[in-house]
This record gives sequence, C-alpha cells and structure tokens, in this order.
Amino acid sequence: MLMLGDPTKALTWFDRALGIDANHIESLHGKGIALLNLGDPDVANEWFDQVLAIQPTHPGTSNSVIQSKGLLIHSYVQMHYMPRVLRNSCWEH
Repeated sequence: MLMLGDPTKALTWFDRALGIDANHIESLHGKGIALLNLGDPDVANEWFDQVLAIQPTHPGTSNSVIQSKGLLIHSYVQMHYMPRVLRNSCWEH
C-alpha cells in the first residue's frame, strides 16, 4: 500500500504485522516511512529509533532519519523564521 501511494492504508497493514511481531523490522521501518509521508516526522522518528535500537545497521533507516530530520528543520524554518523574514522584508514597506 505504501508503494501504491496510500500511506494511511499502509499504516493499517503495518499495525497488523506489528500486532503479530512487535519487533518486525520492516514493519517498524515501513510505519515510520508512512508517517513521514503523512507529514509527521516527529512520530516517524520514534519508529525509526525503534528500528535502530533493534538493528543499528538497518539499511535505509539512516536515510529515513536524515529525511525526517530535514522535514523537521524545514517545518521549523517555515514556522519560526519565514514569518520574521516576511515582516522585515521590503515587500511590506
């Protein structure tokens, strides 16, 4: 479902898989990716942390964490820095 562009439906499947095996690495990672695609990098990072706690060298998780951190930084800049830039810009004078 995730590859088909439906992260919400994918979350349902990952939750089912995790209900059977709470340490299923690919489901933990997949849930993090789905949450990242839904725009929730904070919660996605919690799932990536679980993957890394179980398998520190999991391929792909490091990239996912970097991507989610990038989204967090981007969101922070949009919320805190850009309004100040716009207030002080010459466009408002």
